[in-house]
Amino acid sequence: MRIAIIAAVSVLCMCSLPVHAAEETRFYDAQGRYQGRATTNTANPEQQSVYDNHGKYVGRVMTDENGNARVYDSHGQYMGRTTGQTPKTKQ
Repeated sequence: MRIAIIAAVSVLCMCSLPVHAAEETRFYDAQGRYQGRATTNTANPEQQSVYDNHGKYVGRVMTDENGNARVYDSHGQYMGRTTGQTPKTKQ
């Protein structure tokens, strides 16, 4: 469950993080039930904190200037990354 929420946040961070600081993103499952939220850290706009549906901290996502996101669990253990670079298409 936590991994799914953090993975979803990492994908969204690539697109939404540079736009607004102090923004909150809410997550819902396929049936529309609230699953958690991610909030941008106002002191560090490249970081989003992730919380489950009970408000418990489950991890963070750090995004660099290229849109690459690194995901960490609530204990600071590295869980994986995404890349913000899109593959080149043939013309």
